[in-house]
Amino acid sequence: MISENLEQYESLLENEQYYKYSKNKIYSLFLLITILFLTEQANGKINDNTTTICLCTLGKNENKYINEFVDYYRYIGVDKIILYDNNDENGENFEDVISDDINSGFVEIKNYRGRDSIQIDSINDCLEENFKKYTWILVNDIDEFLHLKEGNIKKFVSLDRLKKCNVIHFNWRHHTDSNQLYYKNESLFKRFPEIKKRYPETVKSMIRGEKGKKFIKIFNHHILRYNYTCCNAYGETYVSTDFVHGIQIKNPDYKDYYFDHFYTKSAEEYIEKKNRGDCYFGKDKRIDLYALELYFGFNNITLEKIEFFENRTGLNLSKFRQMIKN
Repeated sequence: MISENLEQYESLLENEQYYKYSKNKIYSLFLLITILFLTEQANGKINDNTTTICLCTLGKNENKYINEFVDYYRYIGVDKIILYDNNDENGENFEDVISDDINSGFVEIKNYRGRDSIQIDSINDCLEENFKKYTWILVNDIDEFLHLKEGNIKKFVSLDRLKKCNVIHFNWRHHTDSNQLYYKNESLFKRFPEIKKRYPETVKSMIRGEKGKKFIKIFNHHILRYNYTCCNAYGETYVSTDFVHGIQIKNPDYKDYYFDHFYTKSAEEYIEKKNRGDCYFGKDKRIDLYALELYFGFNNITLEKIEFFENRTGLNLSKFRQMIKN
């Protein structure tokens, strides 16, 4: 730490043998402060105040997970989280679990409680409000954790190869249920270490803020902007018509850049996720056979899971039983 190094340096200056080499103690002290500052800045210990990062997200019934999400993005260097509260009017409150983060200003709550099908509306609201305030705006869900080779998001966006990019796309790296049926009060990374080698069919994005431009509304929460220069995390550009393909062929092994995506979590949590409704399709969207087809597309089919879902949902899952037999 700078303060510790200064104490050591001041002690050194009191030594007569050293002091004869420094005719101006104040100048020497100033010189050391400057060197230490630049060193720590280079090591990423001091934030670059010229680069600011905002994260826009939407949440409903996420109190179990929001602390890990907030802590993670603070750790990688995000400056502000704008959290759209889409809980039911009488539902849970984010203030009950992240009040310190809200009071400090790191998390700002926007009241979208009780509203239906508001995913695109909330993103547009967040982007329009913050497009001229922040250098970059990241848009993702509470089950998505951005992995960057550099470890710090400000180091990442400062890379020379990204200077020409207006939008940066990241693939999902899917985590399975790790054959768990029930919720546990532990880190998602600890609970669900298993990765599904699944075709990276989609992306999430971050968009460069621009003070001199008028914000144009988005219509797709994955892409954010068709008519901007889109890049993958390696700075390689591509046109919007083949943007997915462009990333897939450059990021087949997920070594450096991706979203860790905990889409299903456990069987119990997946039922809760689907029965809360869908922020895009609406509250009436509930768990059904199609939702379970998605679930087993991510996870192993076992008799134990089939029986669990049948008991909890009342659905007839004979088609999945047949898959096991075959």
